[in-house]
Amino acid sequence: MSFLTKLFLLLSILTGLCFVVVAGALVAKQENFEARYAKELIERKRDERLQELQRHHLAALKDSNRRQVLHERTRTLVATGAAQVATSEQQRVEDALEEVTAAVRRFNHDFGFDDVTRSYETSLGSLVDNVNSLAERRNEVVADKATLQTHLTNAEVEIGRLRESLNVLDYNFYELRRSNQEFREVVRLYLEADDTLSARGFGGPTRPSGRIDAVDADLATVVINVGANEEVQPNQVFSVISQRSGEFVAEIEVTDVFEMSSTARINTRTQRGAINVDDMVRPRATTAGY
Repeated sequence: MSFLTKLFLLLSILTGLCFVVVAGALVAKQENFEARYAKELIERKRDERLQELQRHHLAALKDSNRRQVLHERTRTLVATGAAQVATSEQQRVEDALEEVTAAVRRFNHDFGFDDVTRSYETSLGSLVDNVNSLAERRNEVVADKATLQTHLTNAEVEIGRLRESLNVLDYNFYELRRSNQEFREVVRLYLEADDTLSARGFGGPTRPSGRIDAVDADLATVVINVGANEEVQPNQVFSVISQRSGEFVAEIEVTDVFEMSSTARINTRTQRGAINVDDMVRPRATTAGY
């Protein structure tokens, strides 16, 4: 897993943790709002119900007093021999009571008090269920928060290990680059020493060395900056050495010689890499071992 992937994972965990915290705050706020709303709704319905019961109680008291008066009048009429009149009066009172009861029922139905009571009970049950569901969700959020905290701790430990590995890789790269520079310096000193020995008559006749001036990969042809002035001859073979790494790249064979430059054909059978401008060229006799 790469460093960027680990960093992306850490950012994702942090984002999830922030979402959990915000969700917990919203859940708590929603619970407080719903609890307050439920309390206000209960109190309002209770007050309305108490007022309605008081009105019914007052109406019942009035009817009771009226019935008592009628009963007294009935006893008086019976005592005076007017039993038929008393019976008729009692029937009228009972009819009036039935009308009052029916009116109360119509009043409750017309104004929806029965539906309000049923709706209130249904809403209260739904609210209780929602409160219980939110409590369970809050517990799940708390558990998820603990899990995310554990993942975050593990990610921080892994990032520390990756940083240590990166430091080791940086050190190894530095050492490798320093070794490469030392190797290139050794090659340069070797070539300079070879030129010096050749100029002083040691090691055989002078062997021209130069560099690549141009490359045509399609035609497998290069131009080097040494020619007749350096005693370059047709069909002479040169080795190409990478200017960057100091390693052998390919062999080239001179086809045309001019006064200060030459053209050569790339021997693709010996080619180990791409030839670039400024790569060094040495006669094959002086590059044995590359």
